[in-house]
Amino acid sequence: EESLCKCLSSIAHGLDQAVHRPPVPQTIIHGDPKAPPNFFFRGEKEVGLVDFQWCGQGNCATDVAYFVLTSASATFAEEESPVSQKISGSQSEEELMRQDHPKLMNLLETYYTALGKAMPSGQLPENFPTFTVFLSQFRDAFLDICRVAICDHWKMPNLRELLQSRQESPEKAKLMINAYNKNLDVARWMVKRMRVFLEMRAAKL
Repeated sequence: EESLCKCLSSIAHGLDQAVHRPPVPQTIIHGDPKAPPNFFFRGEKEVGLVDFQWCGQGNCATDVAYFVLTSASATFAEEESPVSQKISGSQSEEELMRQDHPKLMNLLETYYTALGKAMPSGQLPENFPTFTVFLSQFRDAFLDICRVAICDHWKMPNLRELLQSRQESPEKAKLMINAYNKNLDVARWMVKRMRVFLEMRAAKL
C-alpha cells in the first residue's frame, strides 16, 4: 500500500487547505465529534455534546467525516463493497457512492436533509453547499483524517497485533479509542474507502 500513502502525501497540502482553511467557512464545527463526547438523555430525543477544545469555523462535512471514521462499527464496515472497475469521469461521485456503499450514502443523505430542515425559517444561507459539494467536502475530510491516522496514529511496528488486542478487549476498556484504532475490520474499511476516494479525487469527480 506504499503507493496509496505516496498519493495521499502528494495531496496533503491541498487537503489541509480544503478542510482546515476553506475560503468561506460554512458553520461552527465541533472538531472532535467522536462517540464519547455525545450524550443521549434517557427518554429524550435531544443529544448533548461536551469537549469543545477543537471547536472553530469549518465545513459541516468535516464533522460528519470525523464522526463516521471514529465511530463506525464493524457491522457497518463489513457492508463495504469498493468499486471494482476503473473510476473515470463518466459517472458522478454521487452515482459511484450509491453503487459502492449505499449505507454510507444513506447516512450522508439523511444528515444533509436534516441539516437543511434545521435552518431557521427554512431559509438556506448563501454558502449552504449543494449535495454534490457536500459529498466532495466529505471525501476530502475523510482523506484528511486518513492522513492523520496513517502518519501519526499508525506509526508503530506492531499495529496489527495492537488492533487485534484492542478488538478483543472488553467494551468499556476501549470506549474512548477511535474505531479505526480498535477494530481491524474498520481499519481495513478505512483503507479501502481511502483508495476509492483517492481515485475519485484523481478523476476530478
